[in-house]
Amino acid sequence: MIITKETDYALRILRVLLDGEKHSVAEMSETELIPTQFAYQILRKLSAGNLVRVSRGALGGCELSCDLDATSLYDLMGVMGERGVLCACMEPGFECRWQDKHGRCAIHCQLAALQRKQDEAFCAVSLRRLLTGGSDPQDTSELYNFKRRYPYAVSNHGGARRAAHEDPEFCGGGDQAPRVYDGSEQ
Repeated sequence: MIITKETDYALRILRVLLDGEKHSVAEMSETELIPTQFAYQILRKLSAGNLVRVSRGALGGCELSCDLDATSLYDLMGVMGERGVLCACMEPGFECRWQDKHGRCAIHCQLAALQRKQDEAFCAVSLRRLLTGGSDPQDTSELYNFKRRYPYAVSNHGGARRAAHEDPEFCGGGDQAPRVYDGSEQ
């Protein structure tokens, strides 16, 4: 699952806070059908990521502390500790026994390309647009300058030695489809 229940709950909390007012955890939990204990855990992460501000006391509550137009789904997933990777070999530091034995992996190269597209799509959707349904999430005309804003977002997937993002020749070069390993190479 790419979007976990925790990120789903975070989105629901942010939806309540869209009005710019302070809200109690109890109110948000009841409104958005989130178990209270999870709401507290999620709010700690959102607060640590500077997306919300939590104040205690009689006049306390939770409120937005970020610009939802400038914050993407990708950003939120990072705050929640999710990488949104398609498979284990996209994780930084993953040791692939098959690649260690055979070399370049066509499957990994194709998945790395898909991972890049997924990350770009998640970066293109602001939280405000996602929460309000402002425009079509498939409309990429407002794509963030992905490489400038997230220079390491994709290059760390699967570790540096297999980073197709940094070395297009590793996966057969640029936009070309990678060669399939046929067992004849040494």
